[in-house]
Amino acid sequence: MIRPEKYQYNWKPKTKSKEDLELVRNLEKMVKDLDLSKTALTQLALIRLVKYHHRNPNRLESILDLNKND
Repeated sequence: MIRPEKYQYNWKPKTKSKEDLELVRNLEKMVKDLDLSKTALTQLALIRLVKYHHRNPNRLESILDLNKND
């Protein structure tokens, strides 16, 4: 899980698990590949999540439930 710092997004994993570290590496690679700031990438992801939820509310809830078991 990524924890937001006050007024900015510093991608620091809460734990040093393999999955969290891989997520941070993937996010940093996306920032570089897409030539976006971390804030812009985070905003884009949240906008798409909200749009996806409005189109498929049941599917999104099942995806979020799966992540709770991790």
